[in-house]
Amino acid sequence: LNALLFYLLGILGIIKTLKFFNLRNGIISLSLIVLTFGTNLNFYSVYFPSFSHVYSFALIAWFFYFALLLGKYSNNKTIIVLALLLGLIFLIRPTNALVVLIIPFCFSSLKDFWFYVKNLFNSNKSVILLVSFIFLFLVSFQLYINYNQLGKVTLSSYTGESFSFLFEPKWKEVLFGFKKGYFIYAPILLFSFPGLYFLFKFNKNLFYGWILTSVVLIYLTSSWWCWWYGGGLGMRPFVDFLPILFLPIPFLLDKINKYLFFVVMIFSFSGIYIYQIYQIQYNKNILHYDGVTAEQFIRIFLKTDDRFSWMLHFEEQKIDRGFHKKYSLYLTGLNDWGVKMNRNEFILDPNTVDPSFTIYPIDNLKEKRIAFKFKGYMQLTHPESNPEFYLLMYENGKEKNVIHQYIGNRIDDLNKFKYFEKDLILNKSDLGFDSIKVVLTKGAPLTYIKNIEVQQFLED
Repeated sequence: LNALLFYLLGILGIIKTLKFFNLRNGIISLSLIVLTFGTNLNFYSVYFPSFSHVYSFALIAWFFYFALLLGKYSNNKTIIVLALLLGLIFLIRPTNALVVLIIPFCFSSLKDFWFYVKNLFNSNKSVILLVSFIFLFLVSFQLYINYNQLGKVTLSSYTGESFSFLFEPKWKEVLFGFKKGYFIYAPILLFSFPGLYFLFKFNKNLFYGWILTSVVLIYLTSSWWCWWYGGGLGMRPFVDFLPILFLPIPFLLDKINKYLFFVVMIFSFSGIYIYQIYQIQYNKNILHYDGVTAEQFIRIFLKTDDRFSWMLHFEEQKIDRGFHKKYSLYLTGLNDWGVKMNRNEFILDPNTVDPSFTIYPIDNLKEKRIAFKFKGYMQLTHPESNPEFYLLMYENGKEKNVIHQYIGNRIDDLNKFKYFEKDLILNKSDLGFDSIKVVLTKGAPLTYIKNIEVQQFLED
């Protein structure tokens, strides 16, 4: 509830900001829909509310608004509010204090900003003292907490973590990498690039401020040792600055002609759809919480069925030249594998016992590794069905270990035969058994199989 409250406070701050620029209500509404449902602000407001990002998002939204008011009216009361907001922003996430970079560019020109600062130091020293006291008073809470818990006065409680990539920032990975890339996991934000043209035409000073703030944010984010920032969806440090980073998009929507507007809307709602798929995938553990490779990203793209859950959490093995094939077992040579349809085609009925066979004995089990390749054609009839081969290992008649090899997550389409192949290499720690029972669970309600082959390999 607190995360949703701060989300709403942040949205109110953005509404005030966009109205400050005299944007139309319809444009503001569309912009908020795109921001809410097309970016990981959604995720950190609803699914990960204990993370700090939505709270920083709200405070930075209002900080930006009051910075614009300061630039327009040069009211000393406004700078007091900014000091209060900055202190809270710093408390939540110290690096977010870089938001102060936007202040000079909220004035009509840098010359006007420096004139205001000069006047403040010459005529309003009491305001400077008050602003400094408010900020330092709020920061002192963090100092006290760290001293109370760590026994020393420090702003950072991190140990052994630092900005390890200051001289080789991972900015390409941060923005476009499949692990957590900003634009990969919120593609709708790519509209920021054409939107910058219209922001530049509207307010050159604010355009330069957007560039400076964005560049520094990207640099700091990509310089951290864990530049992907661990578990989560997308580049979570950028959620905090979305009130500023998102700014070019409302100007794009407001200034383009009706034909381009229609095209942008199509791509915008496509971007929302793709992002919402990411959220479904994350919550079903289809998308790995700590990031994926390009190959894995392609494998799971737009997949939402439960049978794909956890598929990226299993190690993908490949039998190499260090093994040679001992023999193969084919479906046609096995009994009780379901109802036979044609020569090599069977229906696996869930009401029957799981089909199985035993490999016994196997040469040199205690000396060399063995491997299995499962291959054939399978047809699924239910999106959540995930048949598997599992291996039961026995020693002297007692079950010693079991290993699962899921096949359903390798079948992309339903109601048609699809080829599958799955390799399994048993580690030396798995050895020491004298027989293996291979079992195929059938899935539900019906699974069709044909040309099933189980190959056994032995290490050279």
